[in-house]
Amino acid sequence: MSDPWSAQVPLPHAVEQLLEDICRKQKQKPPAADVRLKLASLGEEAALEILRKISASVIKSTLSAFIVYMIKNESPQRLAPVSPLRTPSSPSRLMFSPPQGNLRGSPSSSLRSESAVRLKLAACITNNL
Repeated sequence: MSDPWSAQVPLPHAVEQLLEDICRKQKQKPPAADVRLKLASLGEEAALEILRKISASVIKSTLSAFIVYMIKNESPQRLAPVSPLRTPSSPSRLMFSPPQGNLRGSPSSSLRSESAVRLKLAACITNNL
């Protein structure tokens, strides 16, 4: 795309191609930078899944609005956000040590464990950028 948004928020090539195809076939403007950022945060496969569904539909409002709608209404487990720079085409492994101690029992122990995992994941993503 030759619009200024594509330079500001880069997307994987396959996502970019599908966006161009949708814009051309349905005579839509490219999505705004904030919407591109949301797509990027999903990762390549999840973004492609949403865009494939959109390309098979008739857009009744705007492409940006439809993308935001689809992101909000897709299953959160299937569309878990990832680093905008991390895509399946750029492999990397995140390794975690298994939880220590007995985590069964009190809800507070599982909350601490979940928080610890989130902190480790955030640290790994930040360190790998």
